[in-house]
This record gives sequence, C-alpha cells and structure tokens, in this order.
Amino acid sequence: MGWTLYPFWTFMLVLCLFTGLVEPAGYSLRPAVDGTGPLENPARFFGALQILWVMYEVYRLRRESSGTKRAQVNHFFYGTMIFGAGSALLAGFLQLFGGFGLHPEFGAYFSFPWVILTFYAISRYRLFDISIIISRLLTIVLLSILVSFLHLSLFKLFNPVMGATNAILFSLFLIGIVFFGTHLSRAVQWRIQTFLAGGRYDYQRMLKQSIKATITILNLEELLHYLIDTINKSFDAECVGLFMMRHDGQYALRLRSGPEREPDTADHEVPTAISAWLKQTGHVVIREELEALATSQELHPIAEYMRRIGSEVLIPLIYKGELQGFLALGLKGNREPYLQSDIDLLELLAGHAAIAIENAQLFEEARRARGSMRESESKFQTLAETAAMGIFMHQGGNFLYANRAAEVIGGYSVKEYLTMDFMSLVHPDFVEQVKARARERLGGSSDVPPQYEFKLVRKNGEECWVLMTAGISEFDGKPTVIGTLIDINARKQAEEEREEYFRQLQTATQSLKESEAKFRSLAETAPAAIFIHQGGRFLYANEASVSMIGYAREEFLSMDFWGVTHPDDRAMVIQRGKARLAGDKSPERYELRIVTRSGEVRWVDMTAGVIEYEGTPAVIGTAFDITARKMAENERERYYQQLQSATQSLQESEAKFRTLAETTTAAIFIHQGQKLVYANPAAVVMTGYTSEELLQEDFWSLLHPDYQELLRERGLPGSAERRRPVYEYKFIKKNGDECWVSMTAGFIEYGGKPAIIGTLFDITDWKHAEEAKVKFFEESVRQYQERIEEEKRHRLEKEKILMDLHDGIGGITTNISILSELALKAKDHAAAAQLISTISQLSREGIAEIRGFMHSLDSKELTWRTLAAELRSQGTNMVKTHNIDFSIQAEVSDAVQEQPGSLTWVNIFKIYKESLTNVVKHAKATEVTVGFRVDCDRVFLTVRDNGVGVNGSRGGGRGLSHMKTRAEDIGGAVTVTNQHGTVIRFELPLPLKYPAGGMVTR
Repeated sequence: MGWTLYPFWTFMLVLCLFTGLVEPAGYSLRPAVDGTGPLENPARFFGALQILWVMYEVYRLRRESSGTKRAQVNHFFYGTMIFGAGSALLAGFLQLFGGFGLHPEFGAYFSFPWVILTFYAISRYRLFDISIIISRLLTIVLLSILVSFLHLSLFKLFNPVMGATNAILFSLFLIGIVFFGTHLSRAVQWRIQTFLAGGRYDYQRMLKQSIKATITILNLEELLHYLIDTINKSFDAECVGLFMMRHDGQYALRLRSGPEREPDTADHEVPTAISAWLKQTGHVVIREELEALATSQELHPIAEYMRRIGSEVLIPLIYKGELQGFLALGLKGNREPYLQSDIDLLELLAGHAAIAIENAQLFEEARRARGSMRESESKFQTLAETAAMGIFMHQGGNFLYANRAAEVIGGYSVKEYLTMDFMSLVHPDFVEQVKARARERLGGSSDVPPQYEFKLVRKNGEECWVLMTAGISEFDGKPTVIGTLIDINARKQAEEEREEYFRQLQTATQSLKESEAKFRSLAETAPAAIFIHQGGRFLYANEASVSMIGYAREEFLSMDFWGVTHPDDRAMVIQRGKARLAGDKSPERYELRIVTRSGEVRWVDMTAGVIEYEGTPAVIGTAFDITARKMAENERERYYQQLQSATQSLQESEAKFRTLAETTTAAIFIHQGQKLVYANPAAVVMTGYTSEELLQEDFWSLLHPDYQELLRERGLPGSAERRRPVYEYKFIKKNGDECWVSMTAGFIEYGGKPAIIGTLFDITDWKHAEEAKVKFFEESVRQYQERIEEEKRHRLEKEKILMDLHDGIGGITTNISILSELALKAKDHAAAAQLISTISQLSREGIAEIRGFMHSLDSKELTWRTLAAELRSQGTNMVKTHNIDFSIQAEVSDAVQEQPGSLTWVNIFKIYKESLTNVVKHAKATEVTVGFRVDCDRVFLTVRDNGVGVNGSRGGGRGLSHMKTRAEDIGGAVTVTNQHGTVIRFELPLPLKYPAGGMVTR
C-alpha cells in the first residue's frame, strides 16, 4: 500500500509546487484565491479513491483483530472513518461537481475528531508507546545533526587538500564507517531511549536472553522455576503464577512466586469455562481492558477470576493449537501499566516457553521409554536363556545375540557366535537360498515363508538339519533379523531312509518292464501284489494279488479295479488314475484301503505308473499289504499317547515347572473345576490378590461377567473352540479395575485329573490405544461432516445477503445516478433543487441499507435487542418525515438464548421496511403502530396502520409477495388482514432455520 500512496502524494506535491497543472499561479489562502488547473479534478478523484482505500485497509485491520488488539484499533478506526469520509467527500468527490458551495479546505476540520480519538486510543488502550515514538524521532534528529556536523567539518578539513568533489566523497566514506562500522548509532538510540523510558526496557533484553535459555533446559521442574524467576527479575511483579494441565485434564496452579496467600482451592483449580475461553481466544488478556469491555455475561467471570487471583495479565501457553497452561502476572513493581511492547515480548516468551515445556515433557517420556525398554530387554533375556530352542539376532549377517540353546545346536560358544557371520554356519548348498529369502524379507515381501528348512555345519564339521523361523525387527534404528532354530536332524534322517526305500522299489519296477519273461517270473514269485489295469478293467494280476484279495484269478480279472477299492478312498484313486493317464503330475506312491472277498478291509502301500500295453496306455501297480504295519503304527500311536501322558506327568514336576513359571513375567495359572490350584508370582502382580487368596477364589468369579459364558464354552472338553490358540477377555482385579489380557490355554493332566493351564499377557494399554484410535476417527468424521454443513449454510447466507445488497443498494445508486444527471442538465433551479432533495432522501435510504448490511456482517452485533433498536431507528426515519405518527413497542425475553444470524436479520429488516414503504406510499394513514416481541419459542412483528386497507385503494402488489417469500426463506410466515386499516403480521418459530454465526466462519 505504501508503495502506491507515498509516490503518488510526492508526485502531487511536486506538481503543485513547481507547475501550474494542478494549481495555477496566483493561488492564495488568505484572502482565498483559487484556480483550477487541467489536472486538478483527476488528482482530486484519484486522491479520494486512495483515501477510500486507506479507510478500507483500516476497516480490514479492525475486522481481522480481536480481543486486546481490537480494543486498541477501535477508536483509531472511528477517527480514520470520520477524517477519511469527510476529506474524500468535501475535498474530493463534491469538488468534481462544483463543490456545492463547500470549500475543499473544510475537509481539514475532520482531522480534529481523528486526533482526539487517536490520542484517546494511545492513552487509554496503549495503541502506541509515545516514549518509543519520541525516542525514535529524537534519535533521527540527533543522528541527522551529527551527520551534518561531521560532514561539514570533514569537508572543510579536506577541501583545501583534495578539492570539493573528492572532499565530499571521502567525508561520506568516513561517515559511513563511523555510523555503520561502529556502535555509535546504536549507542545514541539506547541513550535517548534510556533517558525517556527511565531504564524501563532493560528487562526486555533479559527476557530475550531467557527465551534462548529455555530451549536448552530439558528438566521440566527446572524449566518452570527458571521461567518464573526470569519474569520476576524482569518485571518485579507482585506475583507470578504458572497454571498447567494435570493428568485429569483440569488446569491448576503449578508454581507461584510473590507474597504468601491463604490456601484456596478455588484459586488453585481453574474453572473449566476460563480455560476453555483462553484456549478459544489464544491471546494475552489484560484485566483493565477486559473490565472496560466486560458488558456481556461471558467476559464478566473472566475479569472477576483475574481479580480474585490478583492477576493483571494472563498469557496463554499454546503449542500446536493446544493450551498447555497460562501465566498470571500481578502488578508491576513500578506500578506502571503493561505496554504493548511488554505484551508482545510476553507473547514471544510464552510461545518459546510452550515449545520448551513440550520438549521437556517429551524428554521425560523418552527417559521413561528407555527404562521400559531396558525392562523388556531383561524379560527377553530371561525367556531366551531358558528356552529349549536356539534364539539368535543378526544384523547384516553379523551375530548380535545367541542364547545357550544355540550353543548346543551349532557347537559354538556365545562369544564365538558374536565374532561370526551367519552365513558361515549355513551349508554351502543352501547359502544362496537363505540369502535370497533374507533379501525378500528385508525388502518387505509378504510371500516369504516364515519357516523353512536348511542344513548348517556344526563346529565339529557335522551337518545338521534345522527348522528356522525368522522375522524382521529394529535394533539401534536398523533392520535386524531375529529368529529361532530347531534341530530336526532325526526327522530328516527318517525321511531320507524312506526315500531310499522308494527309489529301490522304483528300480525294481523298471526292471520288470524290460522283459515280459523276467516280469512274469518276478511277478509270480514276488510277495507283493502286482497288477495291470486299463480303464479300470484288470488285464493282469499275479498270485499275490489273488491271494491278497481272496478271489479266484478268473473272478478277479473280470472285476472292475474300482470295485475292490474302499468306498472312502475310491474318489481319490479314480482322480489320481485319470490324472496319471492324462500325463498330469500325480503321486506315484500312496496308501489306500481295499475290500477283500470276505469283506475284510486291508491297508496296502501302492506304487503306480503308466506303461504301454498293446499300444494303449495302462496302469501298472504294485501293492504291499501293510495292514500289519498299520496295526503296528496304531499300536505305536497308542504307546506314543501313553508316552505323552508320561511326559505330561513329568511336566507336572514341581521343581521344573516352578523354575519356568516363577521367572516369567507372564501370568501362569492352573485350574481344575471351579478352583485355581496354582498361580505364579506374575499372576499375583497382575490380579492384585495374594497367592493364598487366589487359591481360595472361584476361578470364574475373577472373570468379567461379559466373558464368563464365552470362557466356559472354550474351557469345556469337547468344545468346538477348545483348540483355539489365543483369545482375549477382561477380568476384574482385587481393587475393582478391569484388565484386558491375551490368554493361551491348553489341557493337561494334573494329579490324574483333567486341568487347564493358561498363560496371560496384560494388553490393557494396547486395547485402550485401539479404543482411543477408533473414537478419534469417529470424532474426526463427525467434525468434518459438521464443518461441511456449516460451510454450506454460510455460502447460502452470503449469496442471499449479496443478492439483497444488489437489489437494494443497486437500485438506490442507479436512481441517484439518473437523478444526478437530470440535475446537472436541469435549467430550472427549482427542478434541480427538487431532484437534489430526492437524491438526499435516496442517500439516506442507502445509508440505512448499508448500516443494516454492516450489522448483518458482524456476528457480535446481531442480537434481538440491536435488531429492535434498528427497527425503531428505521421507522422513525421513514415514517415521521411524512407527518405520520409512529410508535413501536419492543419486548425481548431474557430467557431467549438464540440470537439471529445474518440471513435472519436481513430478511426481517427487509419485511419491516417493505411494510413501512407500503404504509407511506399507499395507506394514506396518519398513524402507524409497530409491535416486536421475542419469546422463548417464537418471534412476532406486527405493523398496524389506520389507512384505507388492502381492499381500498391499496392492492396486494409485488411488495406483499416479496415479504411472504422472504418469510418462507427463513422459516416464517406473513399474513395481511383488515382491522380499521391494515395489519401485517410476521411470525417466526424458534429455533431458527439460520442461527447466529455470521456470514463467514474464520
């Protein structure tokens, strides 16, 4: 803005002083002699436009300000509006039309209100600090004198030697070094400021240094004490209080300095309304200004609370939109008020203090997190060192950890592991496979199997098969592989033996195919059943087949192959046979059941292959009767179950069980029937009961009622879900608190009876975090939807109000423009005077329209009482000027809480104005009575006149239609009746369709 104003007015000054383009020669103030230059009217027009621009910028500054700054700007704004409007009108626009007898210098008289109001804003609301302005002015003057004196002295000194031009350049060079290369100018400014301000700003430098210091203090208590001490030293305030949020969300006094006061809980705990208001406003609050503005019920409690705690200033500590707390400062030691520079510096200090407090709190949380991490590492160490499987961690192939079980599997000590590379353990045949899967896992692939088998080489050179489970974690901020190793060497050896047997059988089968004679010789003497079938029909069967199935050879060859297969295995055998004949991949060896002639079911181990038989594909099969082996396996399974039972009994050993259970951090329990028979120390800590109390408690009484039935179903033998590995539920601690746990349970034999053993992990914090995340998401969605609806409502209000403004002000300004042109062209003075009178009346109507529009823009002025006052003012201006008696009865109930919004205000005002316009133009009335009443559930507006009525000379034109449309737009209704004249009634129910909120929410 300054880039336009200053060059323009400088250019105008030059034109006025040195040319006759704006003001020709012969101009005189006293006596007044004025002339008109060719550029005078354009200069006046553009000058008036720039004054209006300045007025708009000041208006925008006031609109964007709030709280203290708004109170400071208000009176300056009013003065600027008066000065600017008067100057632009008298010295600008009116002069373009001849001035109408008003000299342009009269506009200067409007500066007196501006000076008075600005001085009042400075003295009452500290708009500017006069001492700072004076000190800067004196600094400029003194420095200018010093520069001039020094320049003249140096010029006289060097002129005889260097000449005038070189003396000037050299002296300017030396002056630049003195003023810009030394602290002279800064010292002069500080001396003048100290002389005028009396050392009042020394504390500001101390505060600036303290702002830097607070960022480096990480201990919260030390930081808070330092902050209080700094403010005390800077202002010598009577008292300084620091209020911060507690864990329960309530704000309370944390630290206080100053004279001791009687303990008062009301002073220590901040009312919720106070903290909510501070969070909403977010700026410094000064009690003196608050009491001057506390005309509403909202501000009075704030001022009263500040008086009660002895505070003159409240400075909120806000970080990322959240109110962390606030500072309360008493009177300054020198009894001077807090200046705007003090407020600005305190706001700066509060902003840095809020960041420093947040950093200190984060540092404290990090310290606690490191302690929790050390505890978790201790738990992991205990578990890993007692586990029977090898556990390791490696980063980039280098071992970071290996437990004792890993020593047994690999044969290396833990120290040796820590110096080795993981791949040095892997058998050379599997190195590439392990590397590839490690790369995929580190790359985030989801297709990598969590478990796989490979061979490693032990320290003594032996090869050992292991089953590895691996996952990715973080250690020291880097990806780390953590895995387990289980020795499966014995299982692999058994599988290799079985494969060798199968290969031998395949070799024998191939030899049979080479020669029919050899085949028949072998087949007929082989103990295994050998047969050939084609399309399910037997083509050949050896003696062992006939003996195995119990049929004669002729009967057997006439049978269907599928007829001797057990019904439960028939579909599988048919499917594999068709796949084999089609050339698809199918298992060559599998076990199935057959049914003999006597109906006996026997197990066979069958190997099948495809051959060419008389030019057609056929299936040749070899079947070994493994019924005895199956019976042996069943017997072995029974023995295995007995062995498991014996192993389970060994697990009941008190010494071994307690070694694990007493050292783990997970809660472990065993219960039989309704009672607990064992609970480890972790269960005691988790539930809050002593060990003796737990063993006397009913197990089901510990469970939360919502989960008892579910746990009973999962705990009953034979339940469909009893093998579920992990499930979650809540139980009730001794102190009544609810605790979420993740439980793994299984069945054991304890004392010869079935029992359930369970392991519990406390997941309460995780559950609460999940619930908080869901609530936050739902609340965010709700707020977003509300915001969308609010934006839609505001956009509708803005469109309707702008339409009204266009219809009202647009029509008036058009009429004024037409009438002005007619007045300029009128030759009859009486006709011109009549036109100017009409223009004046239209201007007043336009001003009333603009004032009503301005009221609708400012949500703080939109109340039923201010609407009633506006109705009274509008009625007086419109009706009484036409010699019609006017009276209004306004009544607004104190119980009404809801205030009108912009759209409601404008439409009621338009309906009222249209009603009065009809009375003035058509009613021929001598008296108008208006009633305006606002109750708890309804708004009434009645306009009654004693004129001719709507059925007389008055008609129901477009005005009545517009009133009804406006009423319907805001949810109301308009009725018109004849009762000794005309009665127009408007009724609007509450709550409003368009409530208060202004046109735009910022």
